[in-house]
Amino acid sequence: MQYQVTCNKCGKNFFIDGESGKEVHCTCPYCAQQLLASLPIVAQPVHTPAQPEQIPPQRPIRQKQSSSTGLKLLIALLLVLIIGGGAFYAFTQWHNMQEVARQELAAQRKAHQDSLMRIRAQEEAAQAAEEQKQEQQQRVCRFLADFYQKAIIPYGDPTYYDKYLTGYCRQLVASETQYNEGDAWQMWWALFGMMNQSPNEAELIRNLTVTPISDNWYRVRLSQGGETEFRQIKVVIDHGQVMIDDVK
Repeated sequence: MQYQVTCNKCGKNFFIDGESGKEVHCTCPYCAQQLLASLPIVAQPVHTPAQPEQIPPQRPIRQKQSSSTGLKLLIALLLVLIIGGGAFYAFTQWHNMQEVARQELAAQRKAHQDSLMRIRAQEEAAQAAEEQKQEQQQRVCRFLADFYQKAIIPYGDPTYYDKYLTGYCRQLVASETQYNEGDAWQMWWALFGMMNQSPNEAELIRNLTVTPISDNWYRVRLSQGGETEFRQIKVVIDHGQVMIDDVK
């Protein structure tokens, strides 16, 4: 049976087990005082206050839950790292693709710009060459018209104008010996063209036209009294001076 004992040192109560009518040696759990308790023969059962039901320790469960939580956190962290790494890799690839596309677009624009600049430069060069060609052709046309008005149509000394002929063209006309013999004028007319022995200078000059045929060849038109005659004349530029090289 269980009996209530009061410590004679600290005055606190505690319970001991024993048989009624016997003396029991015990130790106070509060102050460690050695006691000798005489148990009564008849003793009333002591009603101990109801102790709340103790819940079995859940430490293993907590450890399990803690381990499960840690595992979940680890998995979540791994997922975050994987997703974050994948997102970073995808972003890097996208950024690299954008950069490559930007560089390709810039290269295409530059190539297009360079192509336009080359085309523009070629067009400008072609236009300048054409303008230069037209200017030279106009110069040659003026020269030939002036040559015919001064050296072919009017009477005069043709030997004065042979300085505008190349060596090859002089051979077509005649040698200096023939000039001196007096046949130069007739040969001059025969080569460059004259309508008849009685030319109308005013009409010939009025109807005279010079037009370019190709780079070096020009057509001269002589017209008088309803008759028209053409000559094709080849010219060369020698140190800036227009020279007649051939006549057909």
